[in-house]
Amino acid sequence: MTICRQQIKIVLAGWYNSAGGPDFQEARLKIGKQYLLGAVEIHVNSSGWYSHHHEGNPDYNEVVLHVVLYHNGQREIKRQDERIVPELLIISMQPLSRLLP
Repeated sequence: MTICRQQIKIVLAGWYNSAGGPDFQEARLKIGKQYLLGAVEIHVNSSGWYSHHHEGNPDYNEVVLHVVLYHNGQREIKRQDERIVPELLIISMQPLSRLLP
C-alpha cells in the first residue's frame, strides 16, 4: 500500500538497471485502479530522492513508484516534469496514521 493508501499490485517487476538512472525499468504495476508501465526507484530513506537530486533529472521522469525502507521526509516526491510519484513504504519510523492526512 502506498503512503496515500492506494493498493499496489506488481504485475511485472521489470529488469534491474545496473547502469545510471532508475533502479528498475519497464515495471508493470497496478496502483489503485490504474495500470502503469515505467521505472521504479529504491532508496533506504524517502529523502534519498531529493538528496540524490532526482527531482531535477529528466532521466527519472519515467519513475512510477518510489520504494523506501523508511519514510523520513515530509514532502511529496516529484519528478522533474512535476508529476507526483507514489511511495511504497516498507518500514515506518512513526506510526503510519501520523504520516497520512
